[in-house]
Amino acid sequence: MIVECAWCAREGLPTFLRYGEPLDSNEISHGICDRHEAEVMNLLHDMNRMKVEQRAQMREVMRKQKEIMETMMYDHQHQQEAMNQMLADMDCIIAGLESRHAITERLRALFNNWSRTVREGDE
Repeated sequence: MIVECAWCAREGLPTFLRYGEPLDSNEISHGICDRHEAEVMNLLHDMNRMKVEQRAQMREVMRKQKEIMETMMYDHQHQQEAMNQMLADMDCIIAGLESRHAITERLRALFNNWSRTVREGDE
């Protein structure tokens, strides 16, 4: 059996990876080459890093919000300033989540293209 990189095939690059069992078969099976595997792993690493950063960001925002709420309870003059700060913090979180969503969508598109290539190769 011949094992080819489905991702390389999609890009029009050389596809051969290795021979697989059974060795006497001319069937083609699909895998992923080191370069494309590294791309996927980098995307997954980026997503994980963003999760860690967002958790840290959330902790900081929650800490700030607690301080703001305490300030609001004791100092009514600063309520508008405190509310504006909370809204700004929330905007930062939303921007971070949208960025994470973009990476998820890129990874989903890569996987869908790969699986479509594999299905087409099996037909």
